[in-house]
Amino acid sequence: KYTPELYFNIGNARTFITAGLPPLEPTRGSTAIQAYTQAIEANPGFADAYYNRALAYLDNKDQPKAIADFQKAAELYKQGGRTSAYQDALNRIKQLQ
Repeated sequence: KYTPELYFNIGNARTFITAGLPPLEPTRGSTAIQAYTQAIEANPGFADAYYNRALAYLDNKDQPKAIADFQKAAELYKQGGRTSAYQDALNRIKQLQ
């Protein structure tokens, strides 16, 4: 089994996002945020990392940061032509506002 430390040392955005899963486990909220942040640093255009970090922020009761990440994810989904994911991110934003 992988550990968060291993994920942080690999330098691969997909690996970092895997480290954050599942983001809604209460004991993993900050670990998930760290992993998704690392994924974003490795690949700033990684929409799924923003989306999943938003979920982790929600788990940590940080609604403003969650909204910001959902907005960034929506922007990237739209740019990438991922219409369904774009709509999902917009729906999340509406629910939070």
